Amino acid sequence: MSKLKESIKSIPLLGWFSRWVYNILRINNTKYRLHSLEQRFLKLSQEHQTLSSKHQTLYSKHQTLTSEHNRLTRRFDAQEQFAQDLVRKHISSQLVYFHEKIDTFIENTNQEKAKKLKEDITQDFFDEYYLNFENKFRGSRDSILKRYENYLHFVPFLNTKNHNQDIKSLDIGCGRGEWVQLLQERGVDSYGIDMNPMMLKLAQENELKNIQVKDAFEYLRQCEDNTFDLITAFHIIEHIPFEKLVQLLQQIKRVAKTNATILLETPNPQNLQVAACNFYTDPTHLNPLPANMIKFLVQYLGFTNTEINYLNPNKAGENITANNAQDYLIVAQNSLLASDKVKKKLFFDVSLYHKNNLKTGIHRVVSEQLNSLKQLNQNEYEIIPVYLKEENQTVFFELVDKKDISLNPSFGDILFTSDLSYSHIHQATQNSLYDSYKKLGVKIVFLVHDILPILYEDFFVKGTKEKHETYIKDISQVADLLITTTQVGKEDLENYCQDINCLPKIEVLPLGSNISIKDKIPSKNNISNTKTNFLMVGTIEPRKAHKQVIKAFDILWENSTLSTQDIPTLTIIGKQGWLVEDTIKMIEEHPLLNKNLFYIEKASDEELLTNYSKATAVIMASYAEGFGLPLVEAIHHKKPIIARDIKVFREIADTYPRYFKDTNAPEDLASVIKSFINEEKNKETNTKKQTYKYLTWKQHTKQLLDILKKLS
Repeated sequence: MSKLKESIKSIPLLGWFSRWVYNILRINNTKYRLHSLEQRFLKLSQEHQTLSSKHQTLYSKHQTLTSEHNRLTRRFDAQEQFAQDLVRKHISSQLVYFHEKIDTFIENTNQEKAKKLKEDITQDFFDEYYLNFENKFRGSRDSILKRYENYLHFVPFLNTKNHNQDIKSLDIGCGRGEWVQLLQERGVDSYGIDMNPMMLKLAQENELKNIQVKDAFEYLRQCEDNTFDLITAFHIIEHIPFEKLVQLLQQIKRVAKTNATILLETPNPQNLQVAACNFYTDPTHLNPLPANMIKFLVQYLGFTNTEINYLNPNKAGENITANNAQDYLIVAQNSLLASDKVKKKLFFDVSLYHKNNLKTGIHRVVSEQLNSLKQLNQNEYEIIPVYLKEENQTVFFELVDKKDISLNPSFGDILFTSDLSYSHIHQATQNSLYDSYKKLGVKIVFLVHDILPILYEDFFVKGTKEKHETYIKDISQVADLLITTTQVGKEDLENYCQDINCLPKIEVLPLGSNISIKDKIPSKNNISNTKTNFLMVGTIEPRKAHKQVIKAFDILWENSTLSTQDIPTLTIIGKQGWLVEDTIKMIEEHPLLNKNLFYIEKASDEELLTNYSKATAVIMASYAEGFGLPLVEAIHHKKPIIARDIKVFREIADTYPRYFKDTNAPEDLASVIKSFINEEKNKETNTKKQTYKYLTWKQHTKQLLDILKKLS
């Protein structure tokens, strides 16, 4: 069809005519489309007019709302101002009402948080009040600076032309920092503490350094001995109860250097106007303090060259007397004589040892440490055994010996625990007992024997791993120092603590030995007088490998090519532990029991000495150890050692032992024992082993004290 149209259009006259006719016919269609567009345009115009009308309405409403907003804002501002005025007007009555409510709440609930809330709110009010009180009644900052300039001549080192730049001073209750400023201007390393942050803000605005909000007792407890050359407390002691005042002066004496200067200023009650009226202007004053009483107290506590200086007469320019001076200043020097030194306390925790001394393992360590500490001739610490006691759901430390000893912990004391009592330590941690000691300035130290229950779970009773993990977490949170007995133990502990995001301070201290070889009491067991008697010492537990040792000796006993006198004996000394019923049965039912195999469950010290003396060699077959005390004891007795080749034994004994492979195969151990017997028979033992060095328990405890002294 389209081809036909194109053909017709291609004819000259006919094509023109056909196109003309076609366009004529399309006129109506075009008119219709124009009409439709016109109608659509009209409709859109109407919609536009409607929207314009709505826009105008909305704009009008917006103007109305804006006007209303402005009106409400002005009304709100007026109400806010009214509310502020009302609060200011009734603040006193509202505070009284508030405190009554808080008191009622505390009385009914006895909640510490409520008490703390009240204290904080009250303290904010009094801090601001006391700042304004000082400004009005004590004087401006400039006037106090001028007054304190007259006090500078009481400080000896300031009266020299070139005083030592390393001089350090402390102003307790520094307030706005006037005295600190005078000293800092003169090159003194001056520190100031105060409980009122609003006062200290003024000091900081004057660009003073070393100013901080701190309680005096807390700050002094954290200071080391012999720290300050000058300690001052202006108008502080009259705010403190007498018992607290004594403690404050004792702390001041401790942190003051020998011959340091002490300045104490307080209102003078010999001035009748002060005693009867002015003293009580400050509502925080407790009691007037007569000058002679304070002088005696200062002297009694060991200060020397004590003087009373009367200051600030009622009227400027008049001669100062004891009756018209408004204040007096005690000037004294610290004299730290040898006789003045008071021993610090070393609280030695024996919680489980006190209840049930197992006389093996950890308890042997506890016993040796405690006895050695008591025997040491040292002037640093008073050794006080204590144990954890529970009463009325509260855990606390109790004295082992209550005679003539005070438990009262104080700054510089040490709480040392080498005993292991999971439940007691966890309960003490949960009850914040250790935290309470730390707040008093006591340092907390634990001896961590090992973390084997964590690393070798299968060697221990089910649940021991979790208990030991809790124990390590507890002590890591509260301890100032952890001590391990080996470098291997330290590395294990550090790695574990990193895993639990805890990084305690850790030091290494090897254990000691001081057992003397004296055959006071013969062994109860008839050990054969052969040339080769082997000894194992330690609790019978899975990691000690008693089964492997017995099987190794079975090989020697059954297939021995040794002569009768060279056939070895094995003596096992140790209490029955855990998970070893099959081992105990193997021992008790062994056909050579009390012939070649001997077992002593409970050996006295004398029996242990006897067996060490008779032993040809000591066997240390443990798969894992924290230290391995019998290893050191064998070295002490100059006995050869056959030991499993593990890292901790290499650290402790180096090349001293003869090592066997770290396997479960009895044959590996039997081969080494047989080789040793042959060499012993041929006198080929290494004589150099006898010179190996070890720590005695006395040396161990001396090193322990050296470590503890660094903390206190």
